[in-house]
Amino acid sequence: MRSLLPSSSTLLMSTVKATRKRLTFDEKLAVLDMLCSGSIDAGIVSTFGVSPRFVRKLKQEAANLRRSATIGKMKRIRKAMSYGQNRALESEVLLFLAHCRQLKFPVSRDIIRQRAIIVRDRMLNDDSVDGNVKAKLARFDASEGWCMRFVKRNDLHSRVLHGQASSADVHGGQEKMMVIRA
Repeated sequence: MRSLLPSSSTLLMSTVKATRKRLTFDEKLAVLDMLCSGSIDAGIVSTFGVSPRFVRKLKQEAANLRRSATIGKMKRIRKAMSYGQNRALESEVLLFLAHCRQLKFPVSRDIIRQRAIIVRDRMLNDDSVDGNVKAKLARFDASEGWCMRFVKRNDLHSRVLHGQASSADVHGGQEKMMVIRA
């Protein structure tokens, strides 16, 4: 007669949970460099402990990663890539924000939303954009919720950009406050 209880090996396998490997931005750039130098995907998979599917998706996102690396050199936007549903749209909005930051132009959430709608309309009229992307863009409305998540996802902060405060060193001030508090 067979036992209705699971075997001990089944219990062990069900309690072990696989953890997902999440690469940092610099590691993703290193993978892209290895791919450009002609490394085999299997070698990258074993070196970094990621799946072959991840390597394929990383190849597709190579242009966005390289663009973000360039932005990160301009301002400290070097971070792990985290996009919502519309990757191309969000990367163009981030480029716009980096440009505004260089010009010390104040940007509100309303401006971010308006810029996203402009980029969406331009991408919908572009014939080179894929049909699946156009379908997602057609549903995109740059809502307040999207804008809040976009700001949080990209670690954007509000700063005063007028008067003497615009020339203040924000990071230096934070370090001095830590010394004062200690």
